[in-house]
Amino acid sequence: MLAFTGFVAGDIAPLPGVNIASIAAHDANLGPSWGGPMGQILGFIALLEVLGSIPAINYTMNGGDRVPGDYAFDPLGLLDGKSADDVEAMKLRELKNGRLAMLAFGGIITQAGLGGSHASFPYV
Repeated sequence: MLAFTGFVAGDIAPLPGVNIASIAAHDANLGPSWGGPMGQILGFIALLEVLGSIPAINYTMNGGDRVPGDYAFDPLGLLDGKSADDVEAMKLRELKNGRLAMLAFGGIITQAGLGGSHASFPYV
């Protein structure tokens, strides 16, 4: 959801001194080998995913009561004190909003890529 917002915000209100479109900035950050800076970000996120998933998978496989995909990450306490029906409704809303955001981001990337490296919002 933040990817869509960040991609569009970079073209609507760029930072001072930035004069290239988001799609051109992405292409410039790929670099000649190993994905450049974008490859480093991908590698770091992959490492975090693996290190965070191994204990959760181990706990689930050894008889834990954890539901697959539940990493018990609720720093704002949005689910505290909610009934089971409210929790399920919030999970469904999050799932639907996430899917909509993925479709929107895919459309934005496709349209920006078809417009060339100079394409900026509204990507027509």
